[in-house]
Amino acid sequence: MNILFLSQRVPEPPNKGDKIRAHHLARRLARRHSVHLAFLLDEEGEEPHARIAQGWAASCVWRRRGRAASVLHGASSALRGRPISVGWFHSRALAGDVAALVRSHRFDVAVAYCSSMAPYLDAFDGPRVVDLVDIDSEKWRQYAERASGMKRAVYALEHRLLRRYEGELARTSDRVVVISRAERESLARFADVSKVEVISNGVEIDRWAEPSPGTARSGLVFVGALDYFANADGIEHFAREVFPRIRAAAPETRLSIVGRRPGPGTKALAAIEGVDVVGEVADPAPYVWRAAVSVAPLRIAQGPKDVARAARLAESKGGQTRAILKTLGRGALLLANGVFILAMWLFNYGPKPQRIDVSEYDRFLDAGDVDRIVIVQNESVRVSIKADSLSKKTHQARLARSGVDKDKNGPHYEF
Repeated sequence: MNILFLSQRVPEPPNKGDKIRAHHLARRLARRHSVHLAFLLDEEGEEPHARIAQGWAASCVWRRRGRAASVLHGASSALRGRPISVGWFHSRALAGDVAALVRSHRFDVAVAYCSSMAPYLDAFDGPRVVDLVDIDSEKWRQYAERASGMKRAVYALEHRLLRRYEGELARTSDRVVVISRAERESLARFADVSKVEVISNGVEIDRWAEPSPGTARSGLVFVGALDYFANADGIEHFAREVFPRIRAAAPETRLSIVGRRPGPGTKALAAIEGVDVVGEVADPAPYVWRAAVSVAPLRIAQGPKDVARAARLAESKGGQTRAILKTLGRGALLLANGVFILAMWLFNYGPKPQRIDVSEYDRFLDAGDVDRIVIVQNESVRVSIKADSLSKKTHQARLARSGVDKDKNGPHYEF
């Protein structure tokens, strides 16, 4: 097939959330089909990355997006009742390039990666697929709740405009893709989801697998794009509110914060005893391998996609990591013996998890109640619990809530 693939950023290199999914989706399609890419560049230094994409795509067109023009187009879009993000990623030049591609090629399908790229599909009258990834309007609602003043007003406006637009795309597109069933359910609260499909993220297991298992580990690590609000909010809250309690119990513990473009708030965390703000590195994997604990304390804009990614990573680490375990409200993911304790998942989608005090984590791990977890399908999570660690009453209660799949490894409880 001939596929037109539109992305709001160059899908190279896969070093942050939206680029990772776009990269792997487009490259996977390119293995069997002719994929023609059209995308925007955020920075002057990104042109070499665009040249890399030219190496595996059938063709590439791109345009540079200036910040001043993005602000102007975003404001203009809002005045016309369209999402700010749609205007933010609008380029008249790229729209012309896409129209020229459509005239010169017979495309079997066009894919818009993210709602902001959907307007570029106006030039194409064939089957259209929009990958929303997640329901972005919900993210802007959460941002508005945590902001004040003008930011709160702008975020709330974008929530309303984008929610309406997401509903429109669900109605008018031939297919809409989201990252999880939870996101599909979120969309279903205000839109028709009869044409919505779920395609979950994966993880490059080989890339993240430790080359020399058994190496001594110490400390905690957070890895993520630090110019993304949800990541910055999560790690700043963790470092200020949770990490001092960990240090009180284990004074030698250190926290390394790894990621691109830390803002002033994140940089200021270096003043906290035991916190190292590493910033951007060429490869974050060694920092993960050296750490005793990987933390992902996201409080907003998180979802089962993070659970799926984290759990697959846990499988790849071969049970070498221990964790300080604590239910941190919505969004706690902590790694224990190669197993992510899915506090966020269970809190939102299953039985309420046991609250475990920081000082008791060794006792909990030694008790061995949680044996392992694996991803079964999409974002469905299977938690294998040693049968002899459950009382008969607890066992029966979990059976009644979740159902059980008995096999040679013992009972599995589906959440």
